[in-house]
Amino acid sequence: MMKDSIFLIFCILLPALNCQKKDRSKAKRLRFPSIVLVDSIATGESAANGETPFLGSLTSKHTCSEEQRKSKFRSADGSCNNLEHPAWGQAGASYLRMISDHYDDDESVPRQTSELGSLLPSARTVSQEVFNSESHPSARLTQMAMQWGQFLDHDLASTPAEIGIKWHFMHLREDCFPIYIEEGDSYFTSDCMGFARSQRYEGHTTYGKRQQFNTITSFIDGSMVYGSSEEEMLMLRAGEDGLMSTTDVPGGESFLPNDSSPGACKNQDDVGIFCFLAGDARVNVIPGLQAMHTLFVRFHNRIATELKTISEVKNLFKMTESASNNDEFLYQTARKIVAAVIQRITYKDYIPSVFGREFVHQFKLDQPYEYKPSVNPQIINEFTTAAFRYGHSLITDSMKLNGKDVPLHELYFNTVPVLKNFSQVITNLIEGRSENSDKYFSKEMTDKLFLTSKGSLDIVSLNIQRGRDHGLPSFAEYRKICKLPPVKRFEDFGDCGRALRNVYKSPMDVDLYAGAICEKPHGGNEVGPTFACIIGTQLYTLKNGDRFFYTTLNHNLGFTAKQLQFINKITLSSLFCEFGEIGEVQSNVFFPSNRINRVRKCNNFAVPWTRDLFEF
Repeated sequence: MMKDSIFLIFCILLPALNCQKKDRSKAKRLRFPSIVLVDSIATGESAANGETPFLGSLTSKHTCSEEQRKSKFRSADGSCNNLEHPAWGQAGASYLRMISDHYDDDESVPRQTSELGSLLPSARTVSQEVFNSESHPSARLTQMAMQWGQFLDHDLASTPAEIGIKWHFMHLREDCFPIYIEEGDSYFTSDCMGFARSQRYEGHTTYGKRQQFNTITSFIDGSMVYGSSEEEMLMLRAGEDGLMSTTDVPGGESFLPNDSSPGACKNQDDVGIFCFLAGDARVNVIPGLQAMHTLFVRFHNRIATELKTISEVKNLFKMTESASNNDEFLYQTARKIVAAVIQRITYKDYIPSVFGREFVHQFKLDQPYEYKPSVNPQIINEFTTAAFRYGHSLITDSMKLNGKDVPLHELYFNTVPVLKNFSQVITNLIEGRSENSDKYFSKEMTDKLFLTSKGSLDIVSLNIQRGRDHGLPSFAEYRKICKLPPVKRFEDFGDCGRALRNVYKSPMDVDLYAGAICEKPHGGNEVGPTFACIIGTQLYTLKNGDRFFYTTLNHNLGFTAKQLQFINKITLSSLFCEFGEIGEVQSNVFFPSNRINRVRKCNNFAVPWTRDLFEF
């Protein structure tokens, strides 16, 4: 984190970047070195369009060993999930693309030019002029909708930014892509906002253009809890009885391990306060995310403990030669169950609640699982760079703690609420309303994101700029590939049309994120049709391209019927009751409580621990 901060300062201060307001109208497009990337066209499958060639899939010469082919458990890094294409979905794989990139030089330079030849508007200008800062609480979703989305996102994708420490100073400049701030901005007084380009994907390729890559596994496999490499997993394990490492605090509760690295969070020098260490480095960003990580580590350890006490398993242990073998079996089995529960919550609760039944049916997510080796489960660039960032609109201004509304900017990288008021953090998630998914964003996100004495950022500006950095084509191009009516006039953008006209020269210039956020959701969906197309396609490939998906009928890879009965009974409500230090909760935590979704005592949601679960 400290290296990242230093790099952002360089990006902000370097005068050679033409970052002065007065130079904006005459600014030349930044030129970046062309690169060669690693990919060829591979086959994926879209629930919307049938067989679809995705751009950017890694072709690997790696082969899987006989042990890997027969293993009941996933590999740490996601390799050999697909035995025909061992690198598909592996940590370090490049992102796929639904549409060929749009770089200004057709190789690497970010998209900065209008189809009419002038510069595109600054991402901050688009944020200021198009996306208002007003509160519009959702009538149908709790804050848990946003929080599970973020937790899930951190299981799927992590894009590394260029870090200046390893670069020669002159090379450092090439990967700064600052966001210009116009004079008279409503909040910022500086000339630009620091922005580091995503790292380029190096290697042998037939594609020949700049591509980005994923540092974690693509699968819904709990990698945010466990990590995406053997080294990360070992660092987070207790080393005995299959347990994850935890830190016990006065009162007997267990929390995540202590991350003592400088700058990992705020207040880490205060007595009794520490930063958290998890399978994903972003764990400390906000209290709700910290709470979810804590919840699932507690869940893992409870499974491992229950597993150890079953007499049949003890008899099995008599046949092993070492405690390390027992530890490995307990750990991998608990990890397998946790990943299955995360998948079940995602596909059975989160997706229908947030995106609606019509969406589920349209993208075939309600059909029985059928593993398809031709389906590439790697993360789609448009999904992680734009579509799944829809959730930023759901974020609220504050969290209620000890009867007071604490503004979000005071909670970034702050672990005190979780350590001191864990149950209140959970209560905020299940009782508080999210904001509507629309063109309105909290000022805590557009003006005060990661606020420190050195400044802050704007999430909408960052999202738009990241799309340009990745060479994502305009919104209009995605309407075409999703077989939606074309946008030809600014009037086609509905309520956003007038504001978009004020900043863009042509409707064909509108960025994917900006255009899709302006779309009206329908059919019980929180996103419009373009983001629905991208998200639905991704969720389809993540299910049917995963050999270990929890409902597989291959019992060597999946579960018995009795085990599935147990897994299907576990909901977020039952987990919050078991590990969230609360006494009551509604049945579906993604929806506010009402006469149908009523609040009940936690004894109604008890996790049904049974011997059947552990018959492996």
